[in-house]
Amino acid sequence: MEFENRLANCLETEITYSILSLLPESKRSQIEKYKTASNRKLHYLGWQLLSDLLVSAGYAPEVMKEIVFGENGNPSDPLSRFYFSISYSYPFAFCVLADEPVGADIELLSNLTLDELRLFCHPDELNYLGDNPTQKELFKIWSGKEAVLKLLGTGFQSNPAEINTCGNPLIIDEKEITLKELSLDLDRLIAFTAQFSPQ
Repeated sequence: MEFENRLANCLETEITYSILSLLPESKRSQIEKYKTASNRKLHYLGWQLLSDLLVSAGYAPEVMKEIVFGENGNPSDPLSRFYFSISYSYPFAFCVLADEPVGADIELLSNLTLDELRLFCHPDELNYLGDNPTQKELFKIWSGKEAVLKLLGTGFQSNPAEINTCGNPLIIDEKEITLKELSLDLDRLIAFTAQFSPQ
């Protein structure tokens, strides 16, 4: 369950626009439809981080052209040589590259309330949060769920309230999942990865 990760701030990082030639056409078209230049830059940065990680792992960046997208939009390498997950929380892009399936999420702490999160929470999570949770506690629950949903490749077609991030490892559809909080040295940033536990 080895993985590498990279984090970058799109306000401080230049995009090497050679990334445009490496992206699958469908992804490039999707990004170009985003309304703001800052949102387009953020998403290109996520893919640039993937390119950097692939090169560090010994791959040619051109393997990105082979990436396919599932019916839920989840990207993958069709030959299963590598697995990755990209997450965005403006102005940050975050990418994880692994040798086994992985889901990752990053969240910049903001104004999330327990009432907003309650519908998505498992009863054990509501007990953990209590009546007056901190922003960090709320976002740990949310980010953990996002990482698991990305690992499963289902997005919100799965019911997030059925995912209990207080149990680690988690058991979903008889599969054991390990959830890991990452230390990113930024106080207002939460990041999690989810991977299937070794059998």
